[in-house]
Amino acid sequence: MVVMATKGIRFICVLIFGCFLLQPFGAVWAQKVIRPTFSAAETLPPWAQLMYASNPNVWQVDSAYTAWYRVNAFTKTTHTQYYKKWRRAAQPFVNQQGFIAKPTPQQQRARQEKRSQTVALQQSLRSGSSLAQWSCMGPFETFEVNYNSLQRPKSEQANVYCFDQSFSNPDILYCGSEGGEVFRSVNKGLDWVCVSRNYPINAPTAIKIHPYDPDIVFTGSGNRIFKTTNGGNTWQEVYSAGGLEVNDISVNLANPQIVLAASQNGLYRSTNGGNSWTQLYPQPCYDIELKPDDPSVVYLLKGNPTQNRCEFFKSVNFGAAFTQITNGWYNSTDPNRQDGGARMTVTPADPNRIYAVLIGQAKDGDNGFIGIYRSDDAGETWTLPNPPAGGPYTAAHQNLASINPDGSGFHQGYYNLGIAASHTNANHLLIGFLSLWKSENGASTFTPLGGYQGSPNNYVHPDIQEIEINGSDMWFVSDGGVNYSTDLVANHEARNKGITSSDFWGFGTGWNEDVLVGGRYHNGNTAWYQNYTAGNFLGLGGGEAATGYVNPGENRNAYFSDIGGKRIPETFDGFVASVPFGIFPNESYYPAESGEVEFDPRCYNTVFVTNQNKLWKSENGGAQFTLLYTFGTNTAAGVLYLEISRSNPNVMYLTQRNADTWGTGWLWKTTDGGVSWTNLTLPPGYARRMLIALSPTDENLLWLAYPDGGNGQKIYKTDNGGSTWTNLTTATLDDENMQFIMHQGGTNGGLYIGTGRSVFYRNNSLPDWQYYVDGLPAEISTDILRPFYKEGKIRMGAYGKGIWQCDFYEPSTPVAQPMVNKRFTDCPADTLQFEDYSMLHHANATWLWEFPGGIPATSTLRNPRVTYPETGVYNVTLTVTNPYGSSTKTITGMVTVSSATNNLPAETNFEAGTGPVQVVNPDNNIGWAEYDIANCPENGSIAYSVSCYTYGNPGQIDELVFPLNIDLTETPSPALTFRVAYAPYVDGGGAWIDSLKVLVSNNCGNNFTAVYSSGGEDLSTTTSGIGPNNLYEYDAFEPQNCSEWRNVCINLSQFAGQYVTVKIQCLNGYGNNMYIDNLSFDNKPLVAPVITGTNAGCNTQIYTYTAPIGGTNYQWTITNGTILSGQGTSTIQVQWNTGPGNVAVAIEQ
Repeated sequence: MVVMATKGIRFICVLIFGCFLLQPFGAVWAQKVIRPTFSAAETLPPWAQLMYASNPNVWQVDSAYTAWYRVNAFTKTTHTQYYKKWRRAAQPFVNQQGFIAKPTPQQQRARQEKRSQTVALQQSLRSGSSLAQWSCMGPFETFEVNYNSLQRPKSEQANVYCFDQSFSNPDILYCGSEGGEVFRSVNKGLDWVCVSRNYPINAPTAIKIHPYDPDIVFTGSGNRIFKTTNGGNTWQEVYSAGGLEVNDISVNLANPQIVLAASQNGLYRSTNGGNSWTQLYPQPCYDIELKPDDPSVVYLLKGNPTQNRCEFFKSVNFGAAFTQITNGWYNSTDPNRQDGGARMTVTPADPNRIYAVLIGQAKDGDNGFIGIYRSDDAGETWTLPNPPAGGPYTAAHQNLASINPDGSGFHQGYYNLGIAASHTNANHLLIGFLSLWKSENGASTFTPLGGYQGSPNNYVHPDIQEIEINGSDMWFVSDGGVNYSTDLVANHEARNKGITSSDFWGFGTGWNEDVLVGGRYHNGNTAWYQNYTAGNFLGLGGGEAATGYVNPGENRNAYFSDIGGKRIPETFDGFVASVPFGIFPNESYYPAESGEVEFDPRCYNTVFVTNQNKLWKSENGGAQFTLLYTFGTNTAAGVLYLEISRSNPNVMYLTQRNADTWGTGWLWKTTDGGVSWTNLTLPPGYARRMLIALSPTDENLLWLAYPDGGNGQKIYKTDNGGSTWTNLTTATLDDENMQFIMHQGGTNGGLYIGTGRSVFYRNNSLPDWQYYVDGLPAEISTDILRPFYKEGKIRMGAYGKGIWQCDFYEPSTPVAQPMVNKRFTDCPADTLQFEDYSMLHHANATWLWEFPGGIPATSTLRNPRVTYPETGVYNVTLTVTNPYGSSTKTITGMVTVSSATNNLPAETNFEAGTGPVQVVNPDNNIGWAEYDIANCPENGSIAYSVSCYTYGNPGQIDELVFPLNIDLTETPSPALTFRVAYAPYVDGGGAWIDSLKVLVSNNCGNNFTAVYSSGGEDLSTTTSGIGPNNLYEYDAFEPQNCSEWRNVCINLSQFAGQYVTVKIQCLNGYGNNMYIDNLSFDNKPLVAPVITGTNAGCNTQIYTYTAPIGGTNYQWTITNGTILSGQGTSTIQVQWNTGPGNVAVAIEQ
């Protein structure tokens, strides 16, 4: 029996599959960069017009894009989605003028040969000694965060472009990733291994396994086709042509020597297993399928650029010649029609059945989707089961390509397009676009399964790249990875373990604890901690931000611009808590364009952030920032890299890019901690943007690299603070793009350079830059390099290839650096947390701290806690020692202890701002803000509220904080009063609740005790609610009258005689709006109640208690009983339990 191999469908005998690509625009590269279709009537923003030009200038597009969204709100569109893909793909090929100049296949081979020869020569000059080997740290697999005890692997791992399953051995799979890697699995996707790292296979867009020998595989990569005959151990280039861009590959079942390749350059055919090729058509070809029961019959989808239509062709002689068939086929004649590409599928359940999905527009305004055509007679005639071709779109005729079924919103064209029919029921098929869809009636109607549309309980990563069905095996691959199902995706599981192609746009690491974090293209933020299994990362959510920063003192505190500050859990199944962080730096998708979060080397809660053209500073770990300096008036001239001297923290260097596309940037220096800045003279070269690295022992020793520098002008150093420069560039760096530089402290000038292809190292003793690439992929693009001195490692967050680490090129001698959580405290009882920020390999290391005036006076811990019982200014000394040496550092005046206090009353009715109360907004998003009281104003018309109804960030905490060290030594009856209004949210899917807490610290804010906690129904004040007990609201809650406010009085007499700090927290649960007003912290004497009724002595008896009248609010406290009514008034009824009971009341006068 003959079998079929198809895209999405696998035959009994052969599997045909591929990843597809429409014509790249302006230049060619090994990425799925597809110009989308859009309405001719649409007015494009200026940046999009530049991008779609025939020869776009990347820098001009970037500048126009930034300028547009400085004044226009950002909304995802078809064009912004294309811009991200286009910009990432263009990055490696941008020349010094900003144009895209991709090398020819011959130039690529010459460059790779030169690199190999240089590496071999350098190895020989080392007298045969080998360098340390780089190794991949993952992510090997990404898991859900433990919100509900289910921590499953999740397809938030890597963008997989193409996939194939072996016909002869279905356990064997291959896939290709956007990051430029081919992976192989021998156990049906449970584990994957990269089989292409020694070869420059960039972003495979199609892959095909030989039907009878799974060690023979073809893959299309940019301008080239590669073949392996040994399961990926070695690869051979078998064809190359400029602008090739392979969309699909087919190996014939009856004669595997016949190989077809559909590409943007046309259709190619080989009759000798890929050794030589003949071009059959020059036009773009999108897809190939074989008839399931007769592999001599070949189907082809081909573009016709003249007619702006996709056409169907059929061959009956193994693809030697084709005939176009038009009977019933799509045939728009509208002058505004556009061909966006197509894909098709066949099925052994009905060997004559073909489905073809066409995208583009049959007429103006169709927004990406034309329809799914069907043939029941092997392509001789066609019908459109769900007409018309294109729009108008309705509930019965949905647009499957756009983000919304009604056709509104963006689409991504051929970038995400897949289709596959069931092998057991020809009427069942899966279709992938931005979302995954299914049809169970032969393409007459469609149901969304997941992605942007479908059930949130059936998570499907958006952007489906490929679908393949082989017998009962159903696979779909997406921007998130590989998923497997056997039941038309009613159930499915992620199978990505070992696909290490996570695309890091941001990257951060810990210092004394092993922490890895980063923001990734397509797959949000991720985190790993030293207690987790190696390679198992948590998926934290978020979008596609170039983010991820780690606090060097509190290493599990990490910061992400799209999800805020997070506390990475100590255990893999722990809860991810929120931590404050208010401002984030300039961030960019591409290298050497992002700002930084930097920390004062003496204090890990003193934070600096480069945002727009401004430098911001926080003294409390990022909870609040103040503007330190503004560099010019143009906010588009972003400040980027910041270096703070360890030897003299008053000295800092900062780079600023020019807002002008070709303008020269600036290198700034301060010697007074950022109060004033001087513009330094730059060395020769193209200085549009810069990278810098600073010596930890000499504030005048700085390295500077030009990412856009020409040959001979790439890397410099100054040893006099920027007065003069020495050129360190050699011919070894020719044609390399500088993407990150990192100095290794404790060496003789050791510096690493990460480029778009390699890593280099040089110190003052080496005559030239050394390739430091052993164990790395043949080509790897550096995003960020970070040191991990604790283990003597350098780490790289890479574009499209995950995280890598290697031993330092050479050991570092120790460089001591003490650090503390706060350098100034107003509280002599305060406990200060010291931490070692030294450049120190911890193996056999020792620490000796000296704290004159502190308790203890000395310590041998790495991170001691110290108190200073007396006010004063204190020096701190740290000595660190390991087998490579010893280093001592004393910081004069490191700690200042004073005794400032604040007195009662502390209160505000918000009419003139927050008064003594400080608003803490950790994520700089929705938090406590002014609210105009429309109903029941009291002591003014302003309250404060948190709009939890619209703010969906469960777990986020927003605070109102009273002053530090409030003096209660003369306050016998302190109490906090306020009024609150709230209603939780409910709908048919359940209830969402928020909480209000009051916390008190009596040790300078080091620890807090909760004295009040209420949420959900308990906190609800609505009088017109719905849901359980009528205490919920479906609409956004606003108090409508005075009865929807509740007065709260909290007795704080347990803290009398102490110094305290008080804060009020709103804990977000994506519920409903919360309001607070009339905060008052003062002395509010307790009044003994007047008791009426008989003595309480019997279980279940009810008694009445009355307090003196005249108070404005009464807060009753009962032990061993229940208040039945009257709380907040002067009279209550209590039902007692058996045994002793107490009653007390706090009265607000």
